[in-house]
Amino acid sequence: MKDKDFISNADKIRELSKAYSKDDEKSKKLFGGNKANLEKIDTFGNAQNRFNSNVCRALDDTNTSFQELCDKINTLETKLATVVQQNDSLKSRINALQKNDVMVIDSCIKACAENTTLINNYVRKINPTLRDNVNYDGKKEISINTLNDALAFGKEKNLNDIDFNAWSTYYKNILRGELHNISIDGAKNIVTVLCKGALKSFKDANAHNNAFDVYKTLKRSSIYNIKFVSIEDSLEHPIFDGDFICVPSVGAGTYVSVIESALCVLCNDSLDILNDYSELLTQKTIFKLTQEDCFDGLNKDFLEELRYFNDLGIHKYLISSSEVGNMLVKNGLHEATTFSESSFVDVVETFLEESTVKNVITLKDWKDALKKSNKSLAISNQDVIKYHKEHDFNTYASKIFNFMELQNVGLILEDRFDNNKNLNTLDISCGDGRITQECLTYGKCTAIDTNIDYIKDKVKGADVSKLDYISDDVKGSFDAITCFRFINHFDYATRKTIYKKILSNLKDNGIFIMDVPSVTFESSNKKVWQDCELYQKCWTKQSITEELKANGFKIRYIIPTGEDLNNPITWTIGAIKNY
Repeated sequence: MKDKDFISNADKIRELSKAYSKDDEKSKKLFGGNKANLEKIDTFGNAQNRFNSNVCRALDDTNTSFQELCDKINTLETKLATVVQQNDSLKSRINALQKNDVMVIDSCIKACAENTTLINNYVRKINPTLRDNVNYDGKKEISINTLNDALAFGKEKNLNDIDFNAWSTYYKNILRGELHNISIDGAKNIVTVLCKGALKSFKDANAHNNAFDVYKTLKRSSIYNIKFVSIEDSLEHPIFDGDFICVPSVGAGTYVSVIESALCVLCNDSLDILNDYSELLTQKTIFKLTQEDCFDGLNKDFLEELRYFNDLGIHKYLISSSEVGNMLVKNGLHEATTFSESSFVDVVETFLEESTVKNVITLKDWKDALKKSNKSLAISNQDVIKYHKEHDFNTYASKIFNFMELQNVGLILEDRFDNNKNLNTLDISCGDGRITQECLTYGKCTAIDTNIDYIKDKVKGADVSKLDYISDDVKGSFDAITCFRFINHFDYATRKTIYKKILSNLKDNGIFIMDVPSVTFESSNKKVWQDCELYQKCWTKQSITEELKANGFKIRYIIPTGEDLNNPITWTIGAIKNY
């Protein structure tokens, strides 16, 4: 009902509700003019008049209240329209602030990263342990604990019962190990910045020497002893001037090796400098590369050496652009770190302190050493299979190691799939089927290898196929893919191909299980290279995490395997797709 309709109806009701008066002519005629009757209804008429008056007042009040409510509603509608308009404006401001916040957050993250680098640098400067290594003065002092270990051979024995020849060997081996470690720790104090032809650039006022800039940065901020070394064609004898050293190009590798630096920073885009001086290949080195053509003209054997030392973690590359990085990957090396002035010192010192294989030799020297013993390096897939067939799991220790790996595979499958026994698995390079047999416990298993003679009579129930996983097409999608004694025998370029194929064969919720040989164990055990016939890549936990991440995986499980779990022989790794 509209406002005016309500008011009009109220007026009509007011007119109709008026009572007749007893003195009114119409009233007299209505009641027959009888005075008694008129008096009888007088009381009723008065009451009716009062009632009608009250009804009219109530109607007036209701009309007034209704009008007030209409006014309030109109006011509220106006205010609501204003609020809606303000809300729209507020939303726009919030969206603008959110965009700004993202920029602020990104800026904060970047600042935090820079601050972290500064903090790490500061921590290094005040860390007493690192400072002790830096201040190493060449003194080799045997610790009391080591000496007690060496003397334990003869304790609680009668003098006549002691085999002094055996004790001599035992005693020297214990002390020799500590003397060797003291030499390694002491070498931590020197970082060499290496380049070629610096003298010429120093004489030219317009020339810029990138290596010298690197030297000044490290000298200013690093806690380590920094030396600048330049190889010069014009010199016949070395020049030593404090931390500034120039050596003749003839015999330069020997001169630089004598310095015994813990790390070399090579600032020379021509990698031939290492080809010319093979002694430098085995040094822990950071290459700072700025040109895409740095690999031009390198021969096949030298490029294989670069891949080998990069894969061992002894060589690390810093690049100036993604184009240079793409050239590295194209030539079979690992993805590199982009050079940053703010984090450079931290990168250098962190790499210096990372665990790497020690006492390495070049591939050429390794092969030559084996050749002298009528042996060869097992580096091809077929050679590796043959080696494992002849050497693996025949001793008590090997059988225990095999037992641990099988349990690790089972544990990962059980935990990942809630003990599901209907899995579809793929075992790559199945060998004699030891891993295949474990996979069959959890469902179906497809086993592939280039030689299936070792498995065909040992494992029943598997779908065995003679296939090369690298070159052949493997059909199917699998819950789990296992790969032992395989990936670690290939260079990084080949491993990238294998990782890509595994991703394509693995279900979205699947698990990839592999063995990862430990750098630390390899370092402590590979002493005589002519006795080592098997080529294999080794990792730290950090380096395998980075490699798998770069190739589409994320580690979900890591289980140490070996007698000493503080220094495991390998880790059993379970990795999932990294979305």
